[in-house]
Amino acid sequence: MGEVIQQMAREAGFNITLRPQEFASALKDDDDGKLQAFLIGWSGRVDPDGNIHQNQTCKGSLNATHACDERVDTILNKAREISDINQRRGLYREAIDLFTARRNIVYIYHPNYIVAFPKNFKGYHAVPDGLIRIKGASWN
Repeated sequence: MGEVIQQMAREAGFNITLRPQEFASALKDDDDGKLQAFLIGWSGRVDPDGNIHQNQTCKGSLNATHACDERVDTILNKAREISDINQRRGLYREAIDLFTARRNIVYIYHPNYIVAFPKNFKGYHAVPDGLIRIKGASWN
């Protein structure tokens, strides 16, 4: 993916230098603010809170970009307190409009997860986030 971005940027007149790195060291360098950009995968979560809050709030545990907007925090914290789906949808739309304008995180692609297993593997249920969970599954 890095090489694809590098080539596309070159065609647009930008020079990107890639620095492959061991994963734990790369995470630390990103957390420490040593990188101008960082490419990382994200499996996603079914509920929007798990995809947004920790990355986009001022003190979010995965806010490596250090982006901070108290309006975003207020909206996302309120969305955590509401169970009505339509109200939550409206709050998330409002927050998304704010933080997509700052572009501290750019989502490039979303993989399609294909899961196959033998007929004697019973009780498996796919979850839309793509993570494989085998709790309750068994071999028959």
